[in-house]
Amino acid sequence: MPEWVYGLLGFIALTVLLTLYSMRVRNSSWQGTVVEIREHSYLDSNEMQQDEMQIFYKLDGGGIKKMNLSRSAYSQVYPDLKVGDKFIKEKGVYHPRRVAAG
Repeated sequence: MPEWVYGLLGFIALTVLLTLYSMRVRNSSWQGTVVEIREHSYLDSNEMQQDEMQIFYKLDGGGIKKMNLSRSAYSQVYPDLKVGDKFIKEKGVYHPRRVAAG
């Protein structure tokens, strides 16, 4: 079998796995409360500094999860996010929406 066939099969397998993962994320629904917001900086492969926001939230069903967003995405999607705010992730939507605390 030619080598390019293996590459094509690998590409198809990767595409299927990523599609299944994306469908699973979109089909999930949950609620949680923001417990911590951190700013994190690192150097990428081009030695450029990247700023990232890490949002930790506690799920109502138990467990703590983390969401990483670039600084610019954080500023656009969750500009007024505070500890104590609620996240509600609805089925069919990729990112959770914010509900202000109190």
